[in-house]
Order: sequence, then C-alpha cells, then structure tokens
Amino acid sequence: MAPAQRGPRATPGVGLHRRIPPGRGGTPRRPGRHHALVARRRPCAALPPPARRARPDLGARRKRLHLGGSERGNGSRARADRGGSGRGGCPRRRASDGRVPAPAGRSEPVQRSAAAAGRADPVGARAGRLGRRAPRGRLVRASAGAPGRQERPSSDPRIPQGAGSRSGGGDRATAAGGGAPRPAAVRRGPRGGGVALRLRQRRGPAPRLPPLPARDAVRLPRALLGAAGARLVSFANRRIHPAFVIAGAIFVVLLCAAAVRATPSILIVPLEREFGWSRAVLSSAVSVNLVLYGLVGPFAAALMERFGIRRTILVSLAVICAGVALTSQMRSSWQLVLTWGILVGLGTGTTAMVLGATVVSRWFVSRRGTVMGVLTASTATGQMLFLPLEAHVAEHQGWRAVTLLVASVVVLLLPLVALLVRDRPSDLGVLPYGAFPGKAPEAQSRENPLANAIRVLRESARKTDFWLLAGSFFVCGASTNGLVGTHLVPACMDHGIPEVRAAGLLAMMGVFDLVGTTASGWLSDRFDSRKLLFWYYGLRGLALLWLPQAFEAQVLGLPLFAVFYGLDWIATVPPTVRLTTEAIGVRDAPIAFGWIVASHQIGAGIGALGAGMIRSSLTTYTPAWMVAGAICLLAALVVLRIGRRLPRAELAPAAEQAS
Repeated sequence: MAPAQRGPRATPGVGLHRRIPPGRGGTPRRPGRHHALVARRRPCAALPPPARRARPDLGARRKRLHLGGSERGNGSRARADRGGSGRGGCPRRRASDGRVPAPAGRSEPVQRSAAAAGRADPVGARAGRLGRRAPRGRLVRASAGAPGRQERPSSDPRIPQGAGSRSGGGDRATAAGGGAPRPAAVRRGPRGGGVALRLRQRRGPAPRLPPLPARDAVRLPRALLGAAGARLVSFANRRIHPAFVIAGAIFVVLLCAAAVRATPSILIVPLEREFGWSRAVLSSAVSVNLVLYGLVGPFAAALMERFGIRRTILVSLAVICAGVALTSQMRSSWQLVLTWGILVGLGTGTTAMVLGATVVSRWFVSRRGTVMGVLTASTATGQMLFLPLEAHVAEHQGWRAVTLLVASVVVLLLPLVALLVRDRPSDLGVLPYGAFPGKAPEAQSRENPLANAIRVLRESARKTDFWLLAGSFFVCGASTNGLVGTHLVPACMDHGIPEVRAAGLLAMMGVFDLVGTTASGWLSDRFDSRKLLFWYYGLRGLALLWLPQAFEAQVLGLPLFAVFYGLDWIATVPPTVRLTTEAIGVRDAPIAFGWIVASHQIGAGIGALGAGMIRSSLTTYTPAWMVAGAICLLAALVVLRIGRRLPRAELAPAAEQAS
C-alpha cells in the first residue's frame, strides 16, 4: 500500500478507551492471549476498559480480524465495515482514510464507514479480536428505518434482544459524529450465529431464573391488608407461603363440618327411644340433609366466585349454628326435618368438598393433589376427634347436650375464618404457590352465581366423562355417608355392641381414612387416577360383602373391616378431582366438581333412606350391605372408561394444568 494511502500513525499514550481526535488517528494494539481469554469468559461491560499503548507497526495485520468471508481481502472497506469498537466498548479506529466521518448525502461506502465509526460494539469487537471466521451467516446490525431490511430476533432464549453484535454491510441511516442511536442486533443468514453468538452461548453469563413464587410478595400498604393480612404476608418473608395458612384454616373448618355431618349416627338411637320415631322417619331427615348437602355444592362454588370464600363460609357457619342449636328444642318429626335436614344441610353443603377444591384451584398451582388429599382427610379427622366424645356425652348427659356442644364448636370457627381466610392470593399481594411471575391474576367473576352454575352443568352434561364421574361418585356416597356413616352405629347396637364402642369403630375408620386419603392425594400426582379408582371401589365392594361375617366374628372382625374400609373411605376424592379438572378444565372444574358432589350426596341420601327402610321392614341390614358391595364392584369397572374418548394431544395439557 502506498504511503499516501495509509492512515495516520498512532500517537503513543492514547489508550483504546478514549476516542482518538480527528487529527491523531492510529492503529490500536492487538491484544495478547490473556486479554482474549478474559474477553471470552466475562462480559466486557462488567470490567472497566483497560488502557493500552498503541503500536503503529501492526496495521498490516488487520486483515486477519475479518468475520465475514466476503470481506476478506477488501482492504479499507473491510476495515470500515467492521465498526469502530474494541474490547470493553473502546473505539478501535476511525475510517480507513483517517478523515472525519462523512455527513449525510455522501456515498454509500462513506456512510457505512461513518455509521460504524461512531458506535461501540463489545460483542462484535470481541469476536473480531479472536480472529474467528463466521460459518455461513453472520451477525449484522440493522438501523432503525433502513429500507429493505427486516429485523429478526435471535432464536436463542439466553441472548437478550438488542444485544451488541458485529457490524456488517447494508443500507444504514447516516450518523454524523457518532451521534446516531445504537441499533439492535439481529441475526441473518440461513443458520445465523457466528463467533459472537457462539461466544455468548459458551462464555456468556448464565440466565437468571425468576424468583421462587412462594417468596414473591408485593409490598402492599398495611391499611389495605389490615392487621391479620399483614401477618399473613409476613409468613411469605419467613419462607412460609400464605397458601398453607389458608389451607390450614380451611382444614379446621372442614374438620368441624365433618363432625356436624357425623352427628346423626349418634342421635338416631336416642331419638328413637325418646320420641318413638321409626328408623325410616329418622333416616328421612338425614336423607334430606345429605341431598341438600350435595345440591348446594355447585351454587356454593358460584357464590364463592361472586362474593368470595370468606363471606360465603361465614354465612354458612351461621346457618349451621342456628340449625344445630334449634334441634335441641324440637318436639315433632317435621321440626327435625326443618332444622337438621334443611338448615344444617344448606350450611354443610357450602362447607363441603367443593370448598377444598375451590381453595386448591385458587391458591395452589403445584402440589394440588397432595393438598386436596389433606383437606379431604379432614372428614376422617373430624370423625376421629368428635364421634367418641359425642357418644360419651350422649350416653351420660343426653342427646341435647350433644347438639349444644356441636353448636359451640361452630361458633368458635367464626373468628378463625374472619382473621385468617382470604379470597385470592392477590388480596395479600402474593402469587399462588408454585406459580411463576408474569401471569396476570384472575379477575373476580361478576356473573350471576345461579346462571354460572347452570351454564357449567349444561356444558359439562355434553361430555361422557362427566356422567361417568358423577355415576361413580353416586356409588361412593351411597356406600359411605349414606350407608356406613349413618347406619353402622345403629347396626352395631343391634348386635349388642355398646354405642361408645361402635363410635370408636367409626373413629378408627377416621384414623385410617386420614392416612388413606393423604396417600391417595400423593398417588394421584404420580399414577393414573382411573386405576386408583378401580382399586378403591373394588376393595370397598369386597369389604362390604364381608361385613355381615365381620359382625359374627368375635374379636378381629369389625376392627379389620374398619382398617380396610377406612383406608379408602374418601380416598376416591383426589383422583376424582383430578379427572374432573382434566375433563372439564381448570376454570369450571370447581363448579363441575360441585355437581359431581351433588350426585355423591344424592347417592348418600338414597343409601341412608333405603337402608333405613330395609331395616324397618326386614329388621336387618344385611341386604343393604350386599347391594352396596355389588354396586361398588360395578363402579370399579366403570371408572376405567373415564378419559378414553379424550385424544392424547388434549389429555396431556389438561393433566399439566391439573397438577
């Protein structure tokens, strides 16, 4: 190259981190191997740009630093197209002729040189320093408003959009004096990438995952949360998500509601002795209670969507307390139907399994099956704690003392719910447990609760799986709450077993039900729910068929029955909730499950009434046990057909949402 064509020599003492004045152009020193390794391992923006001494004797070696194959051997144009940046965002050199960048209106090569000289590009410069050639395609820079060029972001999720890249050719907006804004980096070519992209993939900083959702709390003013709400938010700061506090409060509510529902089995024989009412009349009041308990469920879920969980629970607890307290003052059978059948049935129907399903769907994204299993096990825990106590009180102080005891327990729940229960995670400024930031919280529904419940029933009734789930749960209710839960204690007393000991058998079932239901929730997160239901209904049917022989056994008959029957008493609930979510969808699953619970309680009402009529006419419960065992075996075969009509492509995403 002729001396007149060479650029001006570098001025000693001018570092790479300083812009070279127009009259003092020069060639920077090529970094050694140590600096190249540092540039590969750490982002240049994290370190201050080092000062270096310029060496004028290395100007001829600049041809090795080209990235694109088409630029090799192109002399001054290649040097101009490479841009003006060095390691650490330092200006590398000016245009090849050493002049001041040309203003707008000059020729295209001069415009490219001017636009490249005024920008700093650490990623592209780092790739150029290493002297690596880009394979088929290169990172180019597109300016805003350039015609004929379409930006395409990188497909690698680890590279942020707009990161620096190697400058290349193409139409650019003219920038005078380096004042043009820094454009975004795009990838061009059939494969894209090049040295800069590979360097970011290998040596770039590891992507930071979003914070754990259990600790992602938004600081809301204390005046908006209240004292109790502020205490709940403090749990998030202590690595305890408020969802578990809400689940614990709901567990206590469901436990006491289960104690209320189990009380009629203690009251049947004392009421029969005092008023002379038949088992059929007493069973009719219990049947009304169980049917309303199920029918209120779907509308209760819609009421929770409309008015919130806390308000709905408080009203239902007040209705339960009124119905139980008024039962102690009744004098005729219709009053029993009004108080215990209608009032208590309406109240307990709101605090039913649909309450647990609603809380789980709102407050939990992960561990839904396990949490639902624990909440369902509250029924067993309520039986375990309250039935022996109620039997002891009824034997020594009478049945009216039992009703007053239950009413007092319900009154104590009111302040607990008012202080701890919240409707949605957004009320406390937190995300549901297991959710990641970025998803907008669900808006509270303003739809009419009655119309919403009817709409979900109409849409769900078109699906075969809904009817299969409802039919199997009908059998579940008839064989548990309707038959065993209502008539096991009177049947034991018919065989000469004391009432307290018979209540102890139900309490033993509650212990094993707690274990079985919790384990069922854990299993439903890991195994096919249909196969789990097959085993649950099959073992239940065999246990009911063996129950008449268990009464005749001397020592181990009834305790062995209590163990096996207790393990799957309500173990069917977590798999049924999961299958309902898969078949109906996450949004309408709580209301649809409420309708399935309604079929459960209709079965319970028919089972309680039918067993009472069989006992009144045949003076024995044996036909009732046999019929219940047979329909349980039939349900075990029916549940295997659930989900068979769903395409595999639709079933997999629904299963991910349910988990």
